Amino acid sequence: MFVRSEYSPGQFTGGRLDHPLANLCVPTSNIDCEWADGLDVARAGWVLTKRQADAMECPEYRDLVERSVALGVVTVYLAGFQLTTCVKATAISTAATYRSQGVRVAVLKWLTGARASSYRPGHEPQSRVERVCSELSASGVDVLRQPFNFTECAG
Repeated sequence: MFVRSEYSPGQFTGGRLDHPLANLCVPTSNIDCEWADGLDVARAGWVLTKRQADAMECPEYRDLVERSVALGVVTVYLAGFQLTTCVKATAISTAATYRSQGVRVAVLKWLTGARASSYRPGHEPQSRVERVCSELSASGVDVLRQPFNFTECAG
């Protein structure tokens, strides 16, 4: 499943249109919600559009996860951009929703992204990315830091 973000102008800036992030993932405003070059979206079984940071607020996402769990899926793997907002929110809420059904949620850290500044420590010893990874782990989300072979897991 691929999830595209489409937001309204000023959605995350309190309506302020003069803010640098006022047009974050606003269609036709910039390229920040375009698919990455080389990503073969045509191979996806589903392409969904979310209009909030947390994909769990998208009925199509919830429905697809629910149907997948009913068919026996026991792990939901997440990757994408922004680790520190959208991926984090979706991972935590998905884990909280499906934990009681024995479903695990894992973030594939090597396939996530964040702003360059989020990888550098600021006033604290850890970077924002590392703090988010700690928050995810504390919320019961697995943070997988090394690539692995998914076909070995299917056996």
